[in-house]
Amino acid sequence: MKKRILIVDDRWSIRNSLSCGLKREGFQVDDSSNAEQALFKLNESQFDVLLTDIQMPNVSGCMLATIVRELYPQIKIIFMSAYDFKEIQNKYRNLRNYPQLSKPFKISQLYNLLNIEGYPN
Repeated sequence: MKKRILIVDDRWSIRNSLSCGLKREGFQVDDSSNAEQALFKLNESQFDVLLTDIQMPNVSGCMLATIVRELYPQIKIIFMSAYDFKEIQNKYRNLRNYPQLSKPFKISQLYNLLNIEGYPN
């Protein structure tokens, strides 16, 4: 069975592009435009993967990941960002424990992460 993925990004174009590509590969996908909406969806449905942008208004992807890790420890987390990860890692030390994709990225890079079992929780 393919993984259930929740995409969180404040840009509709990113969410739409990723959703379409992942659905074509048979993944079950839902999306949210912010952390608050994502937490609601996580409470309502089960997901295997949280794919979240780091820089979002109000609640960052890093803060969302901290909450998700506490409430739903079984969910795999993948970060994506258009910003330099080294700068972000200085602010959020726990980022080093998660896979990261620099925008723009090839969908094949994401597929590789999704199909590798045992990548960091």
